Amino acid sequence: TTLFRSLTSEALCHMFNVKAVKVKAPDGKGKVDDFWEPCKKELLGDSRLLNHMIDYDKDNMDYEIISKVTPLYNDPAFDPDIINKASTAAMGICKWVRAMVIYDKVAKEVGPKKAKLAAAEKIVANGDKTKAELNGQIDSTKADYAKAHQAYEKEQAELDAARAAQEALEEAQRAKDGEKNQDEIVTLTRNLASLKIGRAHV
Repeated sequence: TTLFRSLTSEALCHMFNVKAVKVKAPDGKGKVDDFWEPCKKELLGDSRLLNHMIDYDKDNMDYEIISKVTPLYNDPAFDPDIINKASTAAMGICKWVRAMVIYDKVAKEVGPKKAKLAAAEKIVANGDKTKAELNGQIDSTKADYAKAHQAYEKEQAELDAARAAQEALEEAQRAKDGEKNQDEIVTLTRNLASLKIGRAHV
């Protein structure tokens, strides 16, 4: 649970440019970065966190942010199915962070390929070169674009899954406020308590 808490809080802090604090290393030698405390204070304690995640400017993510969260994305432990065993709330955050990383990667691949394809087809349409001369280039570009678009569709599926997880948490919170679906609320509360984030929105 401590590992999942550490991974999730670090990823969320990187996404919102929240800096870590230095704490004593577990082995007592020097200090290490701790993201949990600033994450609780500045992010998980913010009632607008869910809105910030939904409205996140994914089309203009800084390279520095992506470079920081990519190692976490590649960490086998930072997997929604694994993290869900410890906390549903942390799982929702994990899905969202992973979706943002995929979106950034796909957007950078699809955009240029789409523009290249359009330019090649325009040249053929204008008769600047014969169609035979550009067939190879167009076919190759279309293949690259199709591959990138497939990855984009996968990213959209992950975004939908992350959004569904967020909506489920919101619905569970509303049910709690209305004293409905008590079994679901008890389960959610236990998951949240395991990370000590109480009623934080994700």
